[in-house]
Amino acid sequence: MSIPPQAQAPDLAPDSPEDRLRRFATIWSRAIFPVTATSLTRPEFEQHLVPLARRLIDALHGRHFDPSPAQEIGAALVAVHCTDPDALSRTLGVVESYLVLYCGAGDELAAEEARARCARLQHALAAGFAAALRERTRSEQEAIARSAMSARSDALEALHATETRFRAVFEGAAVGIGIADLEGRVLEVNETLTRMFGGIEGQIRSRNVSEWVHPEDAPQVWKLYEELVRGERDHYRVEKPYYRGDGTVLWTNLTVSLLRDAEGRPQYQLALMEDTTERRLLNLRLRYEATHDALTGLPNRTL
Repeated sequence: MSIPPQAQAPDLAPDSPEDRLRRFATIWSRAIFPVTATSLTRPEFEQHLVPLARRLIDALHGRHFDPSPAQEIGAALVAVHCTDPDALSRTLGVVESYLVLYCGAGDELAAEEARARCARLQHALAAGFAAALRERTRSEQEAIARSAMSARSDALEALHATETRFRAVFEGAAVGIGIADLEGRVLEVNETLTRMFGGIEGQIRSRNVSEWVHPEDAPQVWKLYEELVRGERDHYRVEKPYYRGDGTVLWTNLTVSLLRDAEGRPQYQLALMEDTTERRLLNLRLRYEATHDALTGLPNRTL
């Protein structure tokens, strides 16, 4: 995994453990600061990464190895607005290239064991990042759904203002949003969802949701859908793949909510989609690297 030129190691040789820790934090901050939405300056951001780097190093050297602190570090990155997928990719690249190089020295930990631990820390960090980002997206999705449903019950005098707010959320949301009737005809989609499916809105709006069956659909997906359109449930959340127009697969975290009219009768269905394709591929790759020998490609006998 390549590291941006500005994130390469400083010319000065590492000295004390604290020096090596801070050099590692410097490389890390240089790598991900450009893709981080934060109000901090780069030196301030680097200081924020120092305790995270220290926890990562402590986990690497733990007498009884436990990768779980790396999950918390992944979640901590999301908490400081490192939500761009490139921030995760660059972080994993820094850990892979520099954690053992700068912070793996010591008689108590052999180089081969350090590399194996480093791979497991990368996997745990990616898992923590993905889980935190999914939870953040879920909260945003629920807020959007609440906004959409509450907009229908506002007083008539506030209808125009409510519609304006909903349209801003609909068009500006970072998740894909689609609205369909109870027969499954797609009525409206936002720009994010259009991009997820290849960028041609007409190919989405002209379809029925029942056409989006995929061989890897979980058995309960369409059972939940039928219950929702019959009004037997108000929402459901599943992981679901779709085929794009070019034949490639789009993996999503899908939340579907039932919108009712003023009398409580089912009227529309609202779908919120988070594109998880890259994270799924990354997790599969990290899982493979953590369980297979890097030279032979054979499964490791012990982890």
